[in-house]
Amino acid sequence: MTIAERQAREAYDREHPWRHISTFTEDMFGMICELRLSYDREHPWRHISTFTEDMFGMICELRLSYQGMATDQGHRRFFRTNDGWYQIEPPEELWRYAPIIEWRPTGTRLAEHRQRSVIRRAEYGTHEYRGGRLYRKPKSYKLYWRADD
Repeated sequence: MTIAERQAREAYDREHPWRHISTFTEDMFGMICELRLSYDREHPWRHISTFTEDMFGMICELRLSYQGMATDQGHRRFFRTNDGWYQIEPPEELWRYAPIIEWRPTGTRLAEHRQRSVIRRAEYGTHEYRGGRLYRKPKSYKLYWRADD
């Protein structure tokens, strides 16, 4: 990491500080943010009480903390709906009782039609097994009968 990259990251950290998950409110629906989770192998339920049900429509970057060591899991983006947290790429649902402890916004929101698309792809999957091999599912097209010209 160069000096300029480090200074840019420090400036970003000052503009977007980490906040406790209880400060997340309903007016932040659809906002892109970063999440920080905490997994304690001995007490996995310890931070579940900080998760509230009013966190809907938010996109987040997942950060995990194992035994007190924060680890960056790449740029996974998430958002919150009534059903739970969904990862955008690849689309899948986040574990319902994930112990989220902190979040920070990035100032961008995800459109509702894109949220619905991610939820549909997470529920139905984007790949399927055919003949023992894994293939990407084709896009869903409108199926209608058309007479020959």
